[in-house]
Amino acid sequence: MKSTSPLWLTSITRISGFSFRRVSGDGCDTTRWKGFVVNLRESLSRKGMGYSVSLPLLWLGLYFSLAIHLRLGLGHWPTAIGQGPETLLFSIHQEVTWELMVFIARSVFAISAFGLICAFFGNWRHYSVYALSYCIAAFAAYLLMNMAPSSFVYWWWD
Repeated sequence: MKSTSPLWLTSITRISGFSFRRVSGDGCDTTRWKGFVVNLRESLSRKGMGYSVSLPLLWLGLYFSLAIHLRLGLGHWPTAIGQGPETLLFSIHQEVTWELMVFIARSVFAISAFGLICAFFGNWRHYSVYALSYCIAAFAAYLLMNMAPSSFVYWWWD
C-alpha cells in the first residue's frame, strides 16, 4: 500500500516513532500517544518547573522594583520622557532590567524551537514542557508589566 502522507510527515514519524496510520475502521492507533503523555508525567519535577519560570519572574521583579525606584527617586511618577533620577544605581538598575527583557524576548523563540524539537525524542520529551512553561511565564510577565502605572509604562517604552 502506497503512503499518501507528505514526505515531511513521513520523516517525522520515522524519527519520533509515532504512528499516524489507522489501525481499523473504528479509530486511530492511540497507544503511542498515550505513551507520550505518560512519558511526560514521569519525568517532570517541581524543581524543573521552578527553574523554567524563574528568569521571567526575576525580570518581573526587577521591572516593578524599577518602578518603585523611579517613583521614590523622583518623588512623583514621571511626567516627561527621559525624566529619572540621575544616579549611577538607577542607571544600572534601568540598564539591567532592559537588557534582561530583551534577552527574554529573544530567548522565547529559541526555547520554543528547542521545545518543539524535544517533543519528538522520547528521553527529552519532558524538556518540551519546561520550554512551554518558560514561554508562558515570559508572556505572562509581558502582560503583567502593563499593570504598572501608565505614566511609568509610557516612560519605560520611550
